[in-house]
Amino acid sequence: MAILALPGQAQKYHDALIQEAKGNVKSINSGGWLYEYGSDGALKKILQGKGEIFFDITRNPSSQYVETFTVYQDGNRAEALYKNVYEYKGGQVSSYACIALGGMFRELLGDSSVEFYYGNGLCTGSKSKSGAGIVVEYVYDNIKVDNNGNWISRDIYNLLDGEKTFQQTETREITYWN
Repeated sequence: MAILALPGQAQKYHDALIQEAKGNVKSINSGGWLYEYGSDGALKKILQGKGEIFFDITRNPSSQYVETFTVYQDGNRAEALYKNVYEYKGGQVSSYACIALGGMFRELLGDSSVEFYYGNGLCTGSKSKSGAGIVVEYVYDNIKVDNNGNWISRDIYNLLDGEKTFQQTETREITYWN
């Protein structure tokens, strides 16, 4: 049985929040990654390059996407397992923690955590911390948004000792369910 989202009908899931997007998102294409969502708002498929990424989502009783396991294979067919755990504040993802395992999932590749900062409803920066204690802070500037208020272009700066150093301009394409 197909589930359809009728115009004006509330979505059951809001999985695109993980990618800093809101609304009736159908797909997000960014940096070689494609995220596809059903009309119910649930993440349906992740593609990286030409390969599909296996994933499993855990939700809380409010249907929020709170944990995911993903299996990633690189071009050499080496596999890694990622576990991400997400926290929300004010209806937005406020942070997540990541654990990466490799070597047929027996070897810890790394762990990290990321905190997000918001201004005017948009993510304006993040701070990541590796398991080794290395902290990297980023500021997002020159943010361009689409008609739904989701960012489609932003400049990323590394923030070190109060100095901003330009890293790159990040762009993405978002399509929506009508």
